[in-house]
Amino acid sequence: QSRSKPEAGTLSVKRETCRLIWKNNQSTQVIASLLEIKYIKRGKNSKDFAKWIDESNTHDSSKCFIIYYTTEFKLKTLSVAALSELECQDWLEGLQSLRLEAGVAGYNMQLERHLRTEFYDVQNQYERVGVREVRQLVTRLHYKERGQSLKTLLTQKFESAGREEIYFDQFCDMIKQLIWDKQKLICDENQLTESRPISLSQFSSFLRDQQMQDSTEAADIIKQAVDDMVRDLAEPYLQPNEFLQYLFSKANQIWDKKHDTVNQDMTRPLSHYFISSSHNTYLVGKQVGDESSVEAYIRALYMGCRCIELDTWPEKDGKIYIYHGFALTTKILLDDVLVAIRDHAFVTSPYPLILSIEDHCTLPHQRDMARLLRETFGTSLLTEPIQAGETLAPSPEALKYKIIIKHKKLNDGASEETTAGAAGSNSAAGSGGGPVEDGNPEVIRRALLYRRHPVLQNQWLKHYFMLTPTRLYYTHACENDEDTSAGADDGGAAGGQVNLPPEKRHQSEPWYHGQSTVTRTMAEELLNQHAALGDATFLVRRSENFVGDFTLSLWFRGHSYHCRIHSHQESDRTRYYIKENSVVFDTLYELIQHYRTNPIHSQSIVATLGAAVPQPDSHMRMSWYHADLDRRKAELCLHRLSRDQDGVFLVRPSSKHTGQFAVSFSTGHQIMHCRVLREDGLFELGSAVFETLGQLVDYYGANPLFRNTKLRYPVSPAVLQSVFAQDPGVYDPVAPEPHYVINLRVKAKQKYSAKQADELTFPKHAIIHNVNQVFDEWWKGDYGARRQHLFPANYVEVLPPDAADDRADEQLLGTLQQGSLDLLGCTPKLTPTPSNSGPVQAIIKLVSGLAVLEVGFSTESEATDWLKDIKAMAARDEPFSQNVRAHERRRDVARQMSDLVIYFHSVNFNKATMFSEGGVHNQVSSHNEMRIERYMEANPQKMLQYHKVGFSRVYPKGTRVESSNFMPLPMWCHGVQCVALNYQTGDKGMQVNHGMFLQNGGMGYVLRPDIHFDDQYNPVDPLTLRNRPVHDITIKILGARHLTRTRNGLISPLVEVELLGCSYETTTRYVTASVGNGLCPVWNETFKLRVLTPELAMLRFVVYDEELFGEQILIAQATYPMTCLRQGYRSVPLKNNFSEDLEVASLLVHYSVKVQYPSGEHPSATRTLSSASTASASDSTTAASSLADLHIS
Repeated sequence: QSRSKPEAGTLSVKRETCRLIWKNNQSTQVIASLLEIKYIKRGKNSKDFAKWIDESNTHDSSKCFIIYYTTEFKLKTLSVAALSELECQDWLEGLQSLRLEAGVAGYNMQLERHLRTEFYDVQNQYERVGVREVRQLVTRLHYKERGQSLKTLLTQKFESAGREEIYFDQFCDMIKQLIWDKQKLICDENQLTESRPISLSQFSSFLRDQQMQDSTEAADIIKQAVDDMVRDLAEPYLQPNEFLQYLFSKANQIWDKKHDTVNQDMTRPLSHYFISSSHNTYLVGKQVGDESSVEAYIRALYMGCRCIELDTWPEKDGKIYIYHGFALTTKILLDDVLVAIRDHAFVTSPYPLILSIEDHCTLPHQRDMARLLRETFGTSLLTEPIQAGETLAPSPEALKYKIIIKHKKLNDGASEETTAGAAGSNSAAGSGGGPVEDGNPEVIRRALLYRRHPVLQNQWLKHYFMLTPTRLYYTHACENDEDTSAGADDGGAAGGQVNLPPEKRHQSEPWYHGQSTVTRTMAEELLNQHAALGDATFLVRRSENFVGDFTLSLWFRGHSYHCRIHSHQESDRTRYYIKENSVVFDTLYELIQHYRTNPIHSQSIVATLGAAVPQPDSHMRMSWYHADLDRRKAELCLHRLSRDQDGVFLVRPSSKHTGQFAVSFSTGHQIMHCRVLREDGLFELGSAVFETLGQLVDYYGANPLFRNTKLRYPVSPAVLQSVFAQDPGVYDPVAPEPHYVINLRVKAKQKYSAKQADELTFPKHAIIHNVNQVFDEWWKGDYGARRQHLFPANYVEVLPPDAADDRADEQLLGTLQQGSLDLLGCTPKLTPTPSNSGPVQAIIKLVSGLAVLEVGFSTESEATDWLKDIKAMAARDEPFSQNVRAHERRRDVARQMSDLVIYFHSVNFNKATMFSEGGVHNQVSSHNEMRIERYMEANPQKMLQYHKVGFSRVYPKGTRVESSNFMPLPMWCHGVQCVALNYQTGDKGMQVNHGMFLQNGGMGYVLRPDIHFDDQYNPVDPLTLRNRPVHDITIKILGARHLTRTRNGLISPLVEVELLGCSYETTTRYVTASVGNGLCPVWNETFKLRVLTPELAMLRFVVYDEELFGEQILIAQATYPMTCLRQGYRSVPLKNNFSEDLEVASLLVHYSVKVQYPSGEHPSATRTLSSASTASASDSTTAASSLADLHIS
């Protein structure tokens, strides 16, 4: 792994948990689950080997291999050098075999795997756990007991075990029993089982009658589902709890596995398919200042992507690189990318791969690129039409294993030097240093510059700045790249701990319990309480018998041991050692660090120090903790410090609740407070649980506490003192109420003009924020400059919790934007730079009205260049015209590149011509999401007509700097073939994209529905549906099992069922939350939905957890095409936000579809939903009776 230096050790696989384990002399580390491994490659072509080149050179490439794994998009690597070629080969074959074995394991084995992973973390050296550990495990499984059932089960298990500890098998049985006790209600209320076993004949009838499934499978299903391996299966049967467990299992999933293989006609023209497409494929994070990666292409290809993007740029070394223009992303070589594409292009799908090239190269570089493409891809590169005289694009079948180039092309007879308009420029879809896409302001300059640290004023933080003709925009501080200068005297930096001299450094360590009086007895109690941390768990305390000395208290093999740490004076310093003639250390901290990697030897034990016993009161010495601060003073301080900066924080005692705490922090121009409960020695913030306040602060320093706000900038005592010294009496009386947070947002279905002064005026599609549903007919909300004004409720629709925050539309840098400054009339000037400004060598101070902004530069020359442009923009008397900088830039196309473009000529979209003459089979137009939405709204039918032959590619708008995605379904409903998304972002848009391309074997090509080729059909008007059956769906959410999330604490799951499709049938339903039960919640709630175009409908299940401030955080989801689902009582296997499987996490639903056919049509009794969905829409009769009530029930 590239962050750590290469080391010798042992790699192993723990088969019971399917975990890959790395062990060295000092520690044992779980690397990943076998299920997280995406692929394994022999050789040394990884960043790890490249970074540690000296160590890498000592190993032959034939002995090395790389494991790529992830549960997100960005791949992690483990680079390994084996001892021999044979051992390397054994590992390659063995890992592949174990991966496959883990993937096909039955439900019982998956469940045991899941429970063992948790159990092994807390078991003692005898592989047993006690009552305390069992309760801890149950909490880790996200269950909170509110009655006596868990206590009763614990009593029974420990009594049957005859001891105070139980083994894994007994724990596993207890959890299964707990789940059954809570969920047998599902069987009772739905009359699924009685109390006696279910025989083979009963189960066969259930499969046939309820599940519409082949009943001959019954015996095999029972054998797989049986939990008792010694049961005689001559007469197969299921116990009621086994039956319910089967219903929750993946073997009973709602997804119809026949869609796991190609089952659509692949001989139609290419324009008749939706094509899985990626935007800026090389990026693994944000669009600005983030990483470009060769592995991103490999990951996208393994995910079934069939249209990938390459932004090519020439560099001074003569080579061609791929990166995001002037957005300060890292660069990767084109050569490396092409080799990766060649090696992985057809691993997942044999159907054609489209390379969308955004070319910023000179003519010589383009010729070199053409040569590289031919040499790398050879005969796989398509260089001539499949058939002469074509008027339709060839089929995916005809283009199997072909790589197709999308690029500008010279007109017949044109020279290489041609203008952008003549050749069909990429500039409209480009990502370079020219104008920001489609109507956004032109960018004059952009760079990583500096702003002052909000707390430590002599430190500077990097921000991304963008200068446009009218405003200067800047992002939040760039994470993991914060430059600091002097500041130790100001009370500590972002880490939050007070800076201490070396001889006192131990005082800030979690293992040091010397700040309070900890006796030998108390130490033993603490060690016993934390025995689950394993052998060699330890703490250090002051010696009770020897003044000035310390005692090391250690847990080893079920017992406590105490070892004196001696101290003695040498001249003017104190030195420390364990025993005579052993190593002597200058500080206590150095002694402990030594024995964390080297064993302590005594008569009773030989052990290397392990985990530290956490100290509950360690927060007392943290710089962010203020024991004497009340709420009012905290608000005063944070108002003064934060300005427009989110994440400035402090921790204090609660003003109202003795013994509790509060975290006060800045977010969105307001100060918020959240209470931290302290119960049973643990700290609870909402449903999250931590052992110390320090752990809580660390967790929310890395993860958002509220919306996108993390605890980033701690307020130290020195800073606090300086704030109050400036003006001790100031308090902002108009500061917003700290708990006044309303998360409801709505979207306008039509425009509204205010009739009274206290009403809002808004256009169609406006997003209204902070909505307060004060009355049934009239609500209050924020829009534009108006706050909490009234508007009619029937003019809007409520947005789901995970809908993108469209306030980003008002910001050039999207959700990454921290602020901006109006340049019109602005006064900029260079100001003196203090001597202790660290990396900042020059400062520009900008004053615009009451707003003041200081920007730091690393060189004076850079500051001078920026100052010149800022002054020029500020001096303008009228708005800047984008035509001042020529939009029609010269775009040259090399003949060699042009010759490689056969089917995807990049052309500008001329609305008048394209809509009147229709699309051309070998041309493609690129649009951002905003432009295509305008076309869709103005000419929905013409869009479908155009896409019968011609191609469109749609990509995210330029303000999605954080790499968020739009919803692809509206574009698909209008026939757009290539909807390019940011694959690296696990949001709703990508989840829907993943669901769409699950069908047809996950090959990246999905046949568009027949209604798209009906000239009368209008995708926004259901009345144009002719002779179409109506599908009434009934969904009953019964329960869930094994819900999880990454942090500790309980889960209060809320289930959302959403129908996605054409604009006339999208709807959402919610299920009541189940408080404190993520292990086995029960709901039994029913929804009814109506679908008119099932071929374009997606059914989406989402599980949320309610957070501290009422926000709903997505913890699991599953999105499916409606035509690919099985009816009956079905399991919905859940996935994370990146659509990666969550092992054993599932919903149980009952799903049924009733098809109502138009009058006069008499389908056969065996006609199914899937076959109905592929029926032709060319019949001339109108389903008037079906369309009489189009409302969603």
